[in-house]
Amino acid sequence: MNFPKVDPNDVKKFAQAWDLNGIKMILDSTSLQFAVDFANVVLRSYVLNLKEQAAAALKAKQLAATTPAAPTAAPEKPKSSLILTDL
Repeated sequence: MNFPKVDPNDVKKFAQAWDLNGIKMILDSTSLQFAVDFANVVLRSYVLNLKEQAAAALKAKQLAATTPAAPTAAPEKPKSSLILTDL
């Protein structure tokens, strides 16, 4: 499976745009490579998670389509939540 990759230029632009009350990120080449690698790992994990969720949803849909619907009993009449008292 081809996973999307994060562009190092996008990480640089994010670091330049990020500002926490005047505190800016300064990325040297090692920090930049770490940020790119970390973002790629997170992105890969996200894509794999979406793939697993889609497979589970498809399996559930197929199972629901092949399983006949069980007969359902008439719903029980809800009891009143009002309490009448004599004062």
